[in-house]
Amino acid sequence: MKDDLGNAHAKMDQYKSRLASLSEKCVKRDQRLVEDTLASNRQSELERDFSAFFDEDRMDACEKMQSIYHNKEETYQFIYYPRLACIIFETAYEQVKEAKEVASDLFKELIKNIIDLAPQMGQFFSTKRKSYRKGQDHPSSTVTTTVNIWGDGAEYSKDIMDGMMLSLKEVAHTCSLDHFVDSVSTIAFEKWTKWHDEEKSCMFTPSKYLVKRSGQVHQGLHSFDLANGHPGPTNEA
Repeated sequence: MKDDLGNAHAKMDQYKSRLASLSEKCVKRDQRLVEDTLASNRQSELERDFSAFFDEDRMDACEKMQSIYHNKEETYQFIYYPRLACIIFETAYEQVKEAKEVASDLFKELIKNIIDLAPQMGQFFSTKRKSYRKGQDHPSSTVTTTVNIWGDGAEYSKDIMDGMMLSLKEVAHTCSLDHFVDSVSTIAFEKWTKWHDEEKSCMFTPSKYLVKRSGQVHQGLHSFDLANGHPGPTNEA
């Protein structure tokens, strides 16, 4: 009886361990509704930033546009300026969301390449380290690799991929999004031009200068981050 009870407890411990491992993997694969309270980039903090950005109705952005465009008519204050602010914000979100999705594909290709080329890369790094210790080489080295921009459907390590995406989420709030400014400004200007051309009653003449100087591009980009995208409800874990 004691042996049977001991075996039952041992099996139960194994099941608990397997369940904990599977639960951890599921959490890593989908971070949208889960928050690690010890994380450096908590989802709830992103939600608060987004709420502050959204609830103020972007009046500061509209006031900035007015100071540049010098038109205080009600049509501009209550229709044109707010709509342009929305166009810029929408464009910023689309660009960051697309970059996140492509980054995921890039990670998959890099993981496959690193695993496949591990022997060659290991030998290369070993040789470089020996040369550096002898004072014959630089402390850093460049590694080049070729990736398929569309992916080739080959298998990749899901555990490593989950770990990389989790690491990206941890540091996403520190990533610079300034390189998005030019593309967001260009696309937002194109949308503004289309709006102006399609609505004949629109007197709000498109201006690249206004789009860049309004400050809305930077605010829109930094109201969400590369890993999380659009904020949503979370559960703490």
